[in-house]
Amino acid sequence: MKLLLSLVISAIVFTPIVGGSNDERCSCKCPETFWVDPSIDTDFPGRKIYINSSVSASDCDCEHVVQPVLKLDEEQVEKMCPRCQCRHEERSTITIKVVVILILWVLCILVIYLCYLLCVDPLFKGKQIQVRRGGDLPYQQQDNDESIDNDVTATPLRSYQGNSMVNRLGREQDRWKRQLEIQRSSVYDRHTMLN
Repeated sequence: MKLLLSLVISAIVFTPIVGGSNDERCSCKCPETFWVDPSIDTDFPGRKIYINSSVSASDCDCEHVVQPVLKLDEEQVEKMCPRCQCRHEERSTITIKVVVILILWVLCILVIYLCYLLCVDPLFKGKQIQVRRGGDLPYQQQDNDESIDNDVTATPLRSYQGNSMVNRLGREQDRWKRQLEIQRSSVYDRHTMLN
């Protein structure tokens, strides 16, 4: 958590704050030019939204945003601008940067965990559990979870390993893998659901 907090603070502190950045913009929504005046010559006749990030909030209107893009004359401006709705918008790039950093941090943690599961965990565990795909097993209905804990392959050494958190987690993970194997064999081989 301290690492995350330090990453967020460093991203905010070391971000260069440049005057006139794209934190503010003027957005004008206008009808398509061929409906207003077919004589308006443009490369994109179906364009409806015009954005300019270099105008101030007081100059956020059709004359400062749409006219320079379409190169309209006075008569075309009088036809086009009353139909346009212009709005000044602000956005916080710092918030966007913080969210991106948080997402990247979570993805990095997940990739590290994936590498651990693929590379390091099999070295500690030895062999992996093999899923049996045979139909030769007789049907055994499971009533509770106690039968899973009474594993016949358990050794007496297991009871002397202590109760550290790592050992408890390992036992829970082994128990979960055995339950998963039983469920898989029941669903795929016997086509039954566990109770």
